[in-house]
Amino acid sequence: MLLYTSLVRPLLEYANVTWPVSFKKDIDKLERVQRRATSLLPHIRQLHFQDRLKILNLPSLVYRRVRGDMIEVYKFFHDLYTADRGILVMVNSSITRGHNLKLSRLTCRS
Repeated sequence: MLLYTSLVRPLLEYANVTWPVSFKKDIDKLERVQRRATSLLPHIRQLHFQDRLKILNLPSLVYRRVRGDMIEVYKFFHDLYTADRGILVMVNSSITRGHNLKLSRLTCRS
């Protein structure tokens, strides 16, 4: 598991923020790698995938992707970035309902 968490998982999570995996078939392909790595351990091979993750104390790749997105949004809202903010902007409109922490994506016309 040490080899998986230090060598394989960083490759699977590379550029999650800039290129999010949105198709179910791509998510399944990435999860298949983790499923295969956890099934290589002989003492928990017969268990279901979610049970193996609980025993090994590993989160699923989908959970880690969502968690990473939430961390990036937190950094954006609290001005923890020193570089240009890119394509996301804060919505400063009184038309929106709820809170004032809403994001909008800039559009490109070219």
